[in-house]
Amino acid sequence: MAPQENPSSANRDVITPVSVRNVVPYNGDIVVCGLSGRYPESTNVGELQENLFNKVNMVTVDDRRWEPGLFGAPKVMGKLKNDLAEFDAEFFGIHSKSANTMDPMLRLMLEVSYEAIVDAGESMASMKGTRTGVYIGVSSAEFEVSLMKNWTENEAYMVQGCPHSMFPNWVSYFFDLRGPSCAYDTACSTSLVCLEAAERHIRQGLIDNAIVGACNILYRPHSSKVMMTMNFLSHTACKAFDASGDGFVRSEMVSAILLRKADSAKRIYATLIASMTNNDGFQPNGIMYPNTVAQEELICDFYNNVKVDPNEIKYFECHGTGTQAGDPQETRAICNGLCKRRKDVLPIGSVKSNLGHGETASGKD
Repeated sequence: MAPQENPSSANRDVITPVSVRNVVPYNGDIVVCGLSGRYPESTNVGELQENLFNKVNMVTVDDRRWEPGLFGAPKVMGKLKNDLAEFDAEFFGIHSKSANTMDPMLRLMLEVSYEAIVDAGESMASMKGTRTGVYIGVSSAEFEVSLMKNWTENEAYMVQGCPHSMFPNWVSYFFDLRGPSCAYDTACSTSLVCLEAAERHIRQGLIDNAIVGACNILYRPHSSKVMMTMNFLSHTACKAFDASGDGFVRSEMVSAILLRKADSAKRIYATLIASMTNNDGFQPNGIMYPNTVAQEELICDFYNNVKVDPNEIKYFECHGTGTQAGDPQETRAICNGLCKRRKDVLPIGSVKSNLGHGETASGKD
């Protein structure tokens, strides 16, 4: 974790007085001013960057979660280096009974949210009582299932630390943040849907800042077995845009960023020009099959809305799961939406080839 401050220094026992504020739409720049995360073989963003620059394969075969190949599931997975049992419950003011039954994804989300705030040059005291929204992507309920299978009276405390609604609410509660506090689950698009909601609320003037996070930790082999049965997974790697692509490799990630109006940011990693979402609608091949037309429509609508010439795009980071169904549809949509008006080649890529598919958290890698 980042250097710790004493929670008492933020006067956490004092309730912030009522403050009436005007809601005024915001048309300025929105920036990423703080970030933090845990990734496969990378305990922080700096390690992830170094691993990517050094072309490290961050998916491994080991027994950190379960015996490799159990139930016939793929042996290869992307796993966090962090010990999931480690957590400073006292710092976060959480009773040991609650901490022990709190989903480790939520414990890590509290950590990376704090680190993102510190990385932005802020503190608990400076964030207290602010109009800050919290938007967290979470899908898995595997830890809760494990607790239910080994029920004791102490497991009753899991109502505070396992429901998905509690993921954003614990962040809002601990830092005393007064904006919307929402959990999202839209499968692989979850983290970017969170980003779109946060950006929209800042534009509308409802909030001044937003913590946007997402998490995915693989506790049990059963879901991997289900995905294997459905032919989603590869036994080797995510081979993005490769003819030999035969599925994706599951991976773990927990990350958070702090979005803010640019005029109040102390540091800037990136500027968020705009965001937009849509849905595939009806697809004759089935609900899980991608729709090239819908993807192309979104690309065209987005770049037309932000008035960016396709020739100005230097690189396009893709979903790129390495599946025979997904990759061709995605590349076709990009080519149809952007390349017809380009004068040169558009480089594309996907980080999933290095660290696997973070599923709910995949847009934050």
